[in-house]
Amino acid sequence: MKLDQMNSRERMLAAIRREPVDRVPTDIWATGEVWAKLRNHFDAGTDIAAALHIDGMSGVGAAYIGLELKASEEGGTVDIWGVRTRRVAHNGGFYDEQSSFPLADVQCMDDLDHYTWPTTDWFDYSGMRAGAQWGGT
Repeated sequence: MKLDQMNSRERMLAAIRREPVDRVPTDIWATGEVWAKLRNHFDAGTDIAAALHIDGMSGVGAAYIGLELKASEEGGTVDIWGVRTRRVAHNGGFYDEQSSFPLADVQCMDDLDHYTWPTTDWFDYSGMRAGAQWGGT
């Protein structure tokens, strides 16, 4: 395979295998505000990832089916570990900031015994194989 003809998939797999690539694989994790600015910058219909030479990375995870995760009192989220976030505004939008750490006050092993640890039973793994099938270039 010629290095100048690699597609994103080939480039990422070669990099993972520590083989030569035509360029360093790239990805972008951006806030909604950044994506809005990018959409405003480019013409309508432009593939932003292609325009910026972003290869992208994806992941596959099991679907969460466990205990109900309620919103935090501060208007943010609560994750499977009990970590709470609160929404913090800034000039360009907002971000979620961690506001509570359920294990922060642990003093002894008994404290850990009373913690609700996530379990594999909280997840449905049945869709992972289909989710892992490569459909991109």
